[in-house]
Amino acid sequence: MSYPYLSDLINHLFGTNIQLPIAMFGAFVALAIITAAWVGKKEVIRFEQLGKLPRVVTSGINPIATHLLISDLATICAIFGVIGARIFHLLEYPREFLQDPVAMIFSRDGFSIYGGLILGAIAGAVFLKKRAVPIIPMLDALAPSIILGYGIGRMGCQISGDGDWG
Repeated sequence: MSYPYLSDLINHLFGTNIQLPIAMFGAFVALAIITAAWVGKKEVIRFEQLGKLPRVVTSGINPIATHLLISDLATICAIFGVIGARIFHLLEYPREFLQDPVAMIFSRDGFSIYGGLILGAIAGAVFLKKRAVPIIPMLDALAPSIILGYGIGRMGCQISGDGDWG
């Protein structure tokens, strides 16, 4: 059974008939971002303590603890990830896009994980580079949280009825 909206799950569990405009996939994506940022921050703190990442970097004029950049990094990667997912989807269906570009751009359907990963990763790398954070050790610290976030997002696909295509 699938639950495209949160109200579908609530109605199934409690026998109610309410309507909430909260999409389950979107809710799981939000949960994935929040959880991944939380786990990522814990890992970055651990890497700072081990000396694998600098404890403080210069962000603009002011020095800032490296782990305090994680919420900004997660936000930037999420925003550019969504944009990249949409762009990649449009590139996958050029004929449909040329027939009705406005409908394709503003549709709630069609987000490609590949585009999200590509543009999100590029935006994250630029963000880290501008703040003088070493990218490879940061990727090492964030790898578990990236995997966790991806897994939570995939659960959102399954619960909403979209599936994972294999």
